[in-house]
Amino acid sequence: MFILEVLNLIKMKHITERQRYEIYRMQQSGKTQAKIAFVMGCSQAAISKELKKGATKRGNYSPKIAQEATDERKKRFSYNRKFNREIERFVREKIEKYQWSPEQIVGYCKKNGIPIVSVERIYQFIRSDKANGGNLYKHCRHRLKKRKKCVGAGVGRIPNRVSITDRPPQVAERKEFGHWEMDLIQGTGKSYFLSLIERKTRYVILKKLENGKNADDVENAVFTALFPYKKQVFSITTDNGSEFSNHLNLCKKLNITVYFTDPYSSWQKGSIENANKLIRQYFPKKTNFDNIDYQTIINTQKIINSRPRKILNFKNPKEIFFYNFAC
Repeated sequence: MFILEVLNLIKMKHITERQRYEIYRMQQSGKTQAKIAFVMGCSQAAISKELKKGATKRGNYSPKIAQEATDERKKRFSYNRKFNREIERFVREKIEKYQWSPEQIVGYCKKNGIPIVSVERIYQFIRSDKANGGNLYKHCRHRLKKRKKCVGAGVGRIPNRVSITDRPPQVAERKEFGHWEMDLIQGTGKSYFLSLIERKTRYVILKKLENGKNADDVENAVFTALFPYKKQVFSITTDNGSEFSNHLNLCKKLNITVYFTDPYSSWQKGSIENANKLIRQYFPKKTNFDNIDYQTIINTQKIINSRPRKILNFKNPKEIFFYNFAC
């Protein structure tokens, strides 16, 4: 009777706040994810995703945290996406007057809560303007010459990716230790570095990829880099490069969640982008990383992590990182 009553009440497309407290109650009573999913009338994967969304630092499920994450996502994507005249004027001004790219326009609007359409929709508008004799495309950096596929076309190549929009708000706030960002830095030829940064402390880890940027090597490098801190690694945020397609293996090995940014939204992982600029100070473009030995990489990492940072009240990432790690 109880199960039928719950199913009648809660068979909805999205989990509501009331349902979250029901999930919490069932979890506290010892029910498995499969049992909770059956009662809730949804898949076990949906329950697993919900539990991760509302996870506390200790790994327990909090319906309050899960609801806050959902509210934040709704707030972020509640704006009108219709390409109206007001948006057209805004886009034209930013492109013609300031030469902003579509990615910059969308990124700026999302960050500041301004109604906007997608990056690809703006490119469609530019192409349409060009076809009708307009010169908007001339203000673009590449004048559309290098656009051979739609923005976001590569996202589908990564199976079971978890969007950054599902990332708990405490990660963005940098109040919790153990959330990382990662990226690759390219040298000449097929030489690459893997770069990682812990969001709260700005601690950087740098590793050379011996065999280029294939997914297996990237997976092994990330696991090797973070394994010593495994108990306090909770998430990694990265972009949609195919080299990160083994993310599910990392999730299993490190017991974490890997979040993926929106296409062409590097600002959503700004910490690692800034860290890469610091690294480039020591390994500028056109450097062949194959010629860089292990000790040089370690010494560079030590130097970067020992530099006092204004954002850390002029303490250095190394001391802040290991203080948090020891707690």
